[in-house]
Amino acid sequence: MTTAQLGVAARCEGKLRAPVADVRLAHRGWTTIWRAVDDDGRRYAVKSGPGGDGEADMLRLLEGEGGWPIPTLHAVESDLLIMDWLDGDAPDTADAQIDCADRLAASHAATAPAFGLDFKTPIGPFAQDNAWNPDWIAFFRDQRLLPQVAAAARENAIPAEDAARYERLAAKLTDLLTPPDRPALLHGDLWGGNLFVAADRLIGVIAPAAYYG
Repeated sequence: MTTAQLGVAARCEGKLRAPVADVRLAHRGWTTIWRAVDDDGRRYAVKSGPGGDGEADMLRLLEGEGGWPIPTLHAVESDLLIMDWLDGDAPDTADAQIDCADRLAASHAATAPAFGLDFKTPIGPFAQDNAWNPDWIAFFRDQRLLPQVAAAARENAIPAEDAARYERLAAKLTDLLTPPDRPALLHGDLWGGNLFVAADRLIGVIAPAAYYG
């Protein structure tokens, strides 16, 4: 194994209290994900990088308040998250999509007194501001839309005229949007790659950017 793999294996053995037979790189993006296998053949997803404790908090919230299935969490630190490796497919059948829709509806039934969350949540390289706000349109404008526009403009990812168009749109949102009746618990980054399905049933979700929205 490489030096990096040996480092991951050592941390896993310390946390799992079990010998690790193999470590392989599974994904490298905004975070690095390894697949570790212990001597008994049990597989683990190991996420290294900042935000492991925050992601664990969000997964527990989705499980406890929203009823989502999550992988078993084995170790949580500020720069490490070890959980069960999920074997599954994206929800690409009608029965799987119906099951995911039912889970989503149950999650949206969970509510809070305002929009937001007790802590910031990462989405890609960004830390989203979740300061509690009783006004959904103000929350969406000031804590979601405009920060992303500003970040894109700083990185020259959008032309200045497009940034100005978004800002003009943001100023009109009160006239364009209808606020929801109440906040609802959201996964926040719900797409096929973060859903795992087996036998047409959802078996786990990962990588949330959860909040009440």
